[in-house]
Amino acid sequence: MFLPRDQGTQALPVVQEALLNARRHAQARHITLLLERQGQEVSIAVEDDGRGFDPGAWWENSQDHFGLSIMHARAARIGARLQVDSAPGQGTRVALTLPLDGRDYSLQLGAGQQAAARQPAGVQGAE
Repeated sequence: MFLPRDQGTQALPVVQEALLNARRHAQARHITLLLERQGQEVSIAVEDDGRGFDPGAWWENSQDHFGLSIMHARAARIGARLQVDSAPGQGTRVALTLPLDGRDYSLQLGAGQQAAARQPAGVQGAE
């Protein structure tokens, strides 16, 4: 699934920040990345089984959760919704839901490009 450039430019840092927060702060044993398309929306969610936090208190202590403020701002720029579900001791789920405009953004690759796209990064050679 491919997103329009403006959405991808804003969505990628949101997902990266959610993954980084789970790694740095959650003390999680497992982190899951989910991608789901439903109709004209796509949802990208990061879930962890870490220590969680009170999402209602993050705004009051925004200096401690500056990354969440930036994530919300990036989502707003592209008409997306950012939902943060968490509770102390219960893990966290951060979901970014983006509207799609109905256009097909998938790449049309030639045969050589398709083979290269299947190669893991840093692997040279032909199939």
